Amino acid sequence: MRAMRAALALAGVASMMGCARPDAPVARPVAPAAIVDVAPTTTTAAPVATAAPAATAPSAHVGGSVLVGNQHLLGGAAVPFAYYLNAMHKRIHGPFSDEALGRLDGLRPNDPLNDMSLMTNLELVIDGKTGKLVKEVVIRTSGLVGFDALALDAVTRAAPFEPAAPALWSSDGNVYVHWEFRRDPVFGCSTMHVWPFLLDVGPPAP
Repeated sequence: MRAMRAALALAGVASMMGCARPDAPVARPVAPAAIVDVAPTTTTAAPVATAAPAATAPSAHVGGSVLVGNQHLLGGAAVPFAYYLNAMHKRIHGPFSDEALGRLDGLRPNDPLNDMSLMTNLELVIDGKTGKLVKEVVIRTSGLVGFDALALDAVTRAAPFEPAAPALWSSDGNVYVHWEFRRDPVFGCSTMHVWPFLLDVGPPAP
């Protein structure tokens, strides 16, 4: 997972400005000069990244369909994934950061939903051929069902996404992504807190 996240960081998928509007200028991802592949060696999930932008990411980010033993290194898929996640963000940003978080700003300051440390992590499974949302599941709850539901609803309304290049498909033809949604509007649905995966999860459904 260290190599997976490093590749995306080098490719420029993580904007250090946080959850910028989709129409804001972004640097084009470029292929990294060198990527050192390191196989996952831990069986436990690393701590969640802090709210501050970071150049590195957890060495393992497991949960849901993602297990330590069923991941493949991204390799040449890192740069295509960067473009794909940016395209996903363009669809998710409005429903989540603009609309959902915007509504919360009208709540009283001491409302539990105005806790800026809230974060929920969703596993998104997307049909590679069609871009349709196959499944979304909470793999780490914020502790507030209401906040988790806001993230789930935003993704549902953002779907379907664009069809994905075959290089991004796992063995079952789906695209797997772990996406952290945060109450802090600076980070909101930022691609800084997204982990894409290539998984060995069996053959495509007939």
